[in-house]
Amino acid sequence: MYLINNNKFITLLKWPVKIGAIIYILIGIYWYFSLPLAADDLHRRWIEVGYWFHGYNPIQVRYDGGPILKEFGKMSIVGGYPPWSYFYALFLAPPIIPFNVVKIYFLILNFIAIITLYLLFKWESNNHKVANHCSFLFAAAICCSALPVALRHGQYSILITVAIWGFLYFESRGKSCEAGLLLALACIKPQVAALFFLLPLARRSFMTCFWCLLFGAVATAFASWWCQTWPWTLISDMLDTGLSNNFYMGIGDPLKNIIGSKALLLSSVLIFTFLTFGLLTLWRWASPYQLAAIPAVFSTIWMSHRPSDLMLISFLVVPMFWIVLKNQGTTFIIFALLAGFSHWFPHFDRFYLYWPIPLFYRLLWLLLLTSYLFFISKNREELINNKL
Repeated sequence: MYLINNNKFITLLKWPVKIGAIIYILIGIYWYFSLPLAADDLHRRWIEVGYWFHGYNPIQVRYDGGPILKEFGKMSIVGGYPPWSYFYALFLAPPIIPFNVVKIYFLILNFIAIITLYLLFKWESNNHKVANHCSFLFAAAICCSALPVALRHGQYSILITVAIWGFLYFESRGKSCEAGLLLALACIKPQVAALFFLLPLARRSFMTCFWCLLFGAVATAFASWWCQTWPWTLISDMLDTGLSNNFYMGIGDPLKNIIGSKALLLSSVLIFTFLTFGLLTLWRWASPYQLAAIPAVFSTIWMSHRPSDLMLISFLVVPMFWIVLKNQGTTFIIFALLAGFSHWFPHFDRFYLYWPIPLFYRLLWLLLLTSYLFFISKNREELINNKL
């Protein structure tokens, strides 16, 4: 296996992808400060944690219609975050400071996360002899419309994606405590990050699993104690609210009007949890970075998922291009390009109004994941010696 020095495809792609990433960031900043409903999701999280900070169960307040705290206003009918998220939101959307300040603070957090992700890519690129392509791989990861959409709405998606990359970084180095902490933080949106918990479980990194569960349990217990509500009540309220939002529910979305949202959710969780764990177990010889493509793709399939969460496809795109960079003259470039363009091409909320469009993308990602797993199996010995 040889390092490529001047691959035509990468040379052609490098600057368009970098420019695309910069454009997406600039669009996100413009939307964040100019649109009337900018940072609306962040505002809901700030209100939610504000009510919790004052000792109320936010979802129960939403159902009851009160009490209404004048400094936060009325609770939104849209929501349904898990109880441990209230604890994390103390640091992400602090209720003790005005929302206008929170908005600036949250933007700074996102840019710190993006810079941290670049540094992580730089360290890994140096370790694996692709330092010249570090900026391309980084741009390939963040060049997606999910980034400006996440900024526009003040979503946690960027922070979650970077937390998962950080989890993989520490997991690959056997640092269980740090890996578990970052995975627990990423699970602030469990529909996005929960399947990644199966990665250390399949690799028998039980201490990472332990630390993740411990941090999550402590955050949940604190949230429950603070608002004097049983954890199961908080989780049950979250599930009921999430199902009532009528969001896109993954690849089985057309079935929700036939079998019902609850039955679809339960079926999806059971099927895709076992399928993801089975594939991770079969390929557990691979590095954490290589394995991450499996939970990433299935996380876009198994339940509610919004365009701002599609930064997860970076966990498929980056290792595929890493393979291209490490293999001279391979036809695998075709699959990598398909993955790249499916990630870089804009995805907007309006796409989700017509279920065949998200279905097409998810079937494409499944096909690309299959080709990726086939390729790394075929080149197992070489990849083990050149782990990403």
